[in-house]
Amino acid sequence: MGQPLELVYCAKDMGAANVTLPHAIMHRDNGASVRVVAEGIAAGDYIKAGFIPDFAGTVNFREVPFTFDAAAYLSRRFRDQNGNEIPGALVLGESSPANLEIQLGKALAEVNGERKIPVFLVECQDFWGGHIRLGLRPTLVITLDQYAKELIHKSHPHLADENVVIAGNPGAKTVQIFPRVNQPHLELRKRFGTIYYYAGGGEYTFAEIELLKECLAKTTGNWCLVAGFHPKHVQKYGDDWREALKPLGDRFVEAEPRTGDQWASLTTTLSGFSTVLTTATYYGQITAVLCTTASMKSLEIKSGLNEIPHAALGWATPIKKPRDLSTLKLPSEEVLEKLKPYEPRIAYQAIEDLFR
Repeated sequence: MGQPLELVYCAKDMGAANVTLPHAIMHRDNGASVRVVAEGIAAGDYIKAGFIPDFAGTVNFREVPFTFDAAAYLSRRFRDQNGNEIPGALVLGESSPANLEIQLGKALAEVNGERKIPVFLVECQDFWGGHIRLGLRPTLVITLDQYAKELIHKSHPHLADENVVIAGNPGAKTVQIFPRVNQPHLELRKRFGTIYYYAGGGEYTFAEIELLKECLAKTTGNWCLVAGFHPKHVQKYGDDWREALKPLGDRFVEAEPRTGDQWASLTTTLSGFSTVLTTATYYGQITAVLCTTASMKSLEIKSGLNEIPHAALGWATPIKKPRDLSTLKLPSEEVLEKLKPYEPRIAYQAIEDLFR
């Protein structure tokens, strides 16, 4: 019996976990040796799936720093029981901000320079342009769609077309509606004609909230706003965001943590560039992107983009100045056909094919 496939997976945030964990499980269940180095929310997700990480960092490396010798780890990992080099792959998410993913990717370049049998570097995207965050030279990139693929080829001309594999968008998924969302949703439907869901993220959320309030002031009808704040940032900024929305009175309701996908599947959704916009589009909901200077700057830093993909693909209406939200429309069926659900099996097979 031959040596099992040796894989090391690394992820930090929810998006990275969403596009790496499903095929990590497939590889493990099919006999591969799958090792995990993780941090943040992703570490907890991997542990829940039955993995025991070789190393697990803190939830927030900026607030609670930690050290990890990535080069030493990789040097001893891709070897058999006798210490001989064996083939393998390092599979990375593209978290925002990335930390261990970058450390391992850079260390692999050094380690590969000393090995006779190189280890493949695989990146798994959960958002367009995420490869900019890592700044590495991957062997294989698993991505969302043709738009994302073209962005990768611009940055990585060394990659052959077959080494950029489209596996679909993780935001296009089936959502289970929990009672903690279903009940308040039904109650709000009794009181309001329209529910708008807003997904906030980082510091740029302040500017988005101001634009959103100006839009709501122009919006006709009996409406309310449900706002969900990203768990990575709510502890730092949450009180200030709530204060900014306080003038809406009982028209403002805060969503429970990590329920954005559920709310997005049920009603009109607005954000700067959150993945919940994709989920809302997949469920046939109206979506809009709040184009503020702050959010566009953040997007450029995180993904190297100067346009919001949801708007560029025609799924969401861009809002640059205050407008009546009741006039927002659904995109065409032709445009919606560009959105394909994520298929972990494609990612799994693309990694397997590296060793053929």
